[in-house]
Amino acid sequence: MTRELIAYQKKINALEYEITLLKQQQVKINKAKELYLKIFEDFPALIWRSRLDKLCDYFNRTWLEFTGRTMEQEFGNGWAEGVHPDDFYLSAKNTN
Repeated sequence: MTRELIAYQKKINALEYEITLLKQQQVKINKAKELYLKIFEDFPALIWRSRLDKLCDYFNRTWLEFTGRTMEQEFGNGWAEGVHPDDFYLSAKNTN
C-alpha cells in the first residue's frame, strides 16, 4: 500500500469510529427519553410537554384521565378547550 492509501484508510477508520460513537449516543438518548416518558406516564400529577413553538405534543395518562380527552384532541392548542375562558388569558400569559 502506498502512503496515500494508508492515510485514506486511516481517515475511513476514524469516520467509522465517529459514526459508531454517534449511533451509541443516539441509543442512549432514546433510552433516556423512553425512561422519562415511562416515569411521567404514571405520575399522579398533570404533566404535559410543549415544543419551542409552544404547541403541546405530550400529555401523561393522568392528564388524559382528568380531562376525559384523547392525546390527539389535546395536541397543539387543543388542551385550551378544557380551560375556562376566564382562566385562559392568565394561563396563556404564564406560558410566555
